[in-house]
Amino acid sequence: MIARVLAERTQESDIDRDERLNEAVKDADKMIATIDQSLPDIIPPNVTPMQADNVKKQLLFMAWDAKGKAHMELKQNPQAQQSFEKALQYGPDEARTRFRLALTLDYEGKYPEALAAVNQALQGSTDDPALTQQAQQEKSRLQQLTGVAPTGGATSPNGTSPPNSASSPGGSAAPGKPPRK
Repeated sequence: MIARVLAERTQESDIDRDERLNEAVKDADKMIATIDQSLPDIIPPNVTPMQADNVKKQLLFMAWDAKGKAHMELKQNPQAQQSFEKALQYGPDEARTRFRLALTLDYEGKYPEALAAVNQALQGSTDDPALTQQAQQEKSRLQQLTGVAPTGGATSPNGTSPPNSASSPGGSAAPGKPPRK
C-alpha cells in the first residue's frame, strides 16, 4: 500500500520526488518477493483458498502497478512497460493501467502497440469519464502518428469532440508528446 500511495501521490514539484518514487519501487519489489511469506499475516485463517488466491492476485497487481507508475514518473520507460505488463497479468481489465501502458509505449516510440493498448483501455474505461477523455485524446494523437484513420470519430462520453492535444489536469503536454499520467 505504501508503494501505491508513494507512486500515485508524488508530484513533479516535490523536493524529494525521486527518493519517494525509488522508495515506491523498493516497497513494491519487497511485496512481490515476499508475497507468499506475507500472506499468512494479511489473510485470516478462515479464508478459503480461492479467496486467498484472489487477495494474492490483487496485492501483486497493486505492487506491479505501483512499480510501473513510479518507473513511468522516473522516465524509466522499459521498466515501466515491463511492470505494467506484469500488473495486467493479474488485473487484465484494469483500464487505468492499460492506459498507462499505452502512454509508456508512446514514450518509447512504439506507436502501433500504444494505439492497441489505448483502444483496450477505452473498452474498459466506460465508468471513468476522465480516463475515457484522456484515452480518447491519446488515441487521436496516436492515430495521427501512425496514419490510422479514426474509426467512428473520437468523442467524449457527452458526445463532444476531444481537444486535439493530449492534456492532463494541471497542465498540457508539449506538442507531439503525451502527458505523464
